[in-house]
Order: sequence, then structure tokens, then C-alpha cells
Amino acid sequence: MEFLYRNDIDTYEIQQCPPLNAQPVSILAWRWTFEPYTANCFSPLGKVNPKRILSPTITDKCSCWGLSMYSTQDKAESVFSEIEKNFKKARQTIGTHVSKGNLEPADGVITEIEDNGHFDFHPYTGVDIKLKFEVVRCIP
Repeated sequence: MEFLYRNDIDTYEIQQCPPLNAQPVSILAWRWTFEPYTANCFSPLGKVNPKRILSPTITDKCSCWGLSMYSTQDKAESVFSEIEKNFKKARQTIGTHVSKGNLEPADGVITEIEDNGHFDFHPYTGVDIKLKFEVVRCIP
């Protein structure tokens, strides 16, 4: 299967993206969104803010082409709260709500789940990921 952002990944000459340990799995995933959904709710950072890819502070450029997701609602909301402490415009920029969706192996691959519950989802071409998600609630 071809990855949705393969051409972008190749343009930036990012090696081994998605990473070799990324696997297709069935998982209930959580993501920050707006309600209603905007065009950027299911777009990777590389599309939303291409200048960030060129920033020397971004060490994992492959992650810029995955969709950040979380393994539980609690972890998604907890990480958002931490980000919001230092990024006052978080609710204007990255979301106001938490949404959930069931990812299946035919949708794409996910990276290893980190201790804070974060993982990157790399969708396959032809998958309209927003159709798999629904808004759950406003992030407290």
C-alpha cells in the first residue's frame, strides 16, 4: 500500500518514513480536533505548517508526516493540558475537542506507543480518516 504523504516525504528526502517498527493495527485512537472539523484537523504538521519541517529544532521530520494520536482519552487530554501551559494559543491552533476513531490495519500504520500514549499514524492513500472519527467532548 502507498502512504498518503509519500510524495512529500520523498520531496524532503526523509529516510525510512514511516519507521520500520510502524505496524498496521486495530486500535481506538484519540486526536485533538475542532468542532466542527476544519480542513487541518486530519492533516499532518508538514501540510499545516511546512516551515516547521525546515526548523533545526525538529529532529524527527518523519513525525511531521504522521497524524499525532493517543492511546486513551485521558492521555490525550493530559498531554494537551501540559502543552497548553507553554503554548497559550493551543486552543486556537491545534484543537478544542478530543475525538476518537477506530483505526484498522487497512487504514495505515502506527508508530510505537510512547509512555505518554502518543503515536503517529501514517495513513494509506485513499483513506478518508475523518470519516472514522467522531468528536467526544471539549478538552477540559
